Amino acid sequence: MMKKLKVVFFLLSLSLLLFFPLIYAGSQAVPEIKDGRIIFINGKTVQYQPRKVLFLDPEEALKKVKPISISEKPRLIQRWKRIILVRTLNYYEAAEKEIIVYDYVGNILSSPKKIEGELFFLEASNRIFLAGQSAHNFVNKSLLLDQDGNLVREISQPEDVFDFGLSQDGEIIWMLSSYIKDGTPVGQVKVIDNNGNEIKIVDFLKAMEIKVAHKGRAYKISVPQPDFPG
Repeated sequence: MMKKLKVVFFLLSLSLLLFFPLIYAGSQAVPEIKDGRIIFINGKTVQYQPRKVLFLDPEEALKKVKPISISEKPRLIQRWKRIILVRTLNYYEAAEKEIIVYDYVGNILSSPKKIEGELFFLEASNRIFLAGQSAHNFVNKSLLLDQDGNLVREISQPEDVFDFGLSQDGEIIWMLSSYIKDGTPVGQVKVIDNNGNEIKIVDFLKAMEIKVAHKGRAYKISVPQPDFPG
């Protein structure tokens, strides 16, 4: 009887020794990105297009209000255990960015979000910022998302925003715009936190540093000499 118990105990111990390293390895596994494919940790595969030309004649795309080409680029963010597929739709005079957020097993976690402008990842604060900006169309909002691509807040902004920035710790975001007052260009910086709450708005007439205090920390934002909008 004792001999059988020893054998069972040995086999159980051996199984645990083999099994737990597999659990550990699985927890450390990350999806692979290669050859136009995302291979998730469960073996699921999603193909993406590094670049696909839809119209050889840009004028035809313009007439049909369609993108000339589409490019897709996946981004792995290990801190979030997420894959962000960034799709860029290139139009005749503008470009839109759309994001799709996957978890490590290939589930889409939210509806795709799209904006004309730029894309920023605030990894430390679990935020994605879709910064609305265009030289050809009126864009009066930006989108602040969580790490799953869900909308945290829609941020209203002037239509002539020309630049964005964010702090290294991901705590604050700012947008720069300008307007005309008495024939003189006036710059404006709007500062928000990573939940979209307004911290301050400052007008400026020259290149300078704007000081911002938030959550006991001090930040400095360098702003350029204001120029005429447009």
